[in-house]
Amino acid sequence: YSVTYQGTFFLNGGQEYLALPVNGDWSRKFSVADKSLTGLSAGGNFGADLNDNFPAPAKTGFYKITFDFQAGKFTVVSTGTYGLLYVPGDYQGWNPATAAKLGSAKNDGAYEGYINFPAGGSFEFKFTTLPDWSNALGDAGAGTLSGSGGNIKVPGAGYYKINANTTANTWSATKTTWGLIGSFAGSGWGTDAAMTYDAGSNSWSATITLAAGDEFKFRANSDWGLNYGDTGADGSLEGGGDNIKGVAAGSHKITLYLNNSGYYTYKIE
Repeated sequence: YSVTYQGTFFLNGGQEYLALPVNGDWSRKFSVADKSLTGLSAGGNFGADLNDNFPAPAKTGFYKITFDFQAGKFTVVSTGTYGLLYVPGDYQGWNPATAAKLGSAKNDGAYEGYINFPAGGSFEFKFTTLPDWSNALGDAGAGTLSGSGGNIKVPGAGYYKINANTTANTWSATKTTWGLIGSFAGSGWGTDAAMTYDAGSNSWSATITLAAGDEFKFRANSDWGLNYGDTGADGSLEGGGDNIKGVAAGSHKITLYLNNSGYYTYKIE
């Protein structure tokens, strides 16, 4: 017989991961002996507390991962890869290879993501379709893009939602601050509990007190034009998604993660 676990996960291309038997407990882990083995990103042998992390596939996207604990084997199968658009700029030293990326969940040329532009820079950037300068797109005026365009610029420091479409050759930027709104005390679906941005973890967080049965959502700029909820209660967020509910009564720290472009998550503590 076999003891098999399977799930679908979002993996960042070329990165690494581990399997923890208890969520958040790093005292025990499942891993691989040698992550450099050819083809290991698609599956192979694994075991408890081995030397290396699992290597992720080269392309960002969703993957179905199956662990057979009896046989000590795992497999990784793509269920849909993301298109990526790199955003090199003054904020990170104009290096496409290390730049923030926008994601296209349907891989259809429509990209989105969030980038923090700290104070003190020029707030200029460009888009590149590869992690180099071989195919760059710049500002052609009036929210359009071209290969011969100049640097693109946002008005000033802040946390921006960036959209770009390489089929229509358009782009836009919306400065955001984030809050929680819901049925909890102090909000009443009318007042946002402001969240605080942490540059180190690239996340937003706030502490709220929930009563039994309370529900909430994430909202930008105290306006319903941009909000996220959790349709399916699976821990991932969708624009205009369902209210988040079923959380035990009490004080909770809520953290919003918008750093994986096009795939947004949250944590409740």
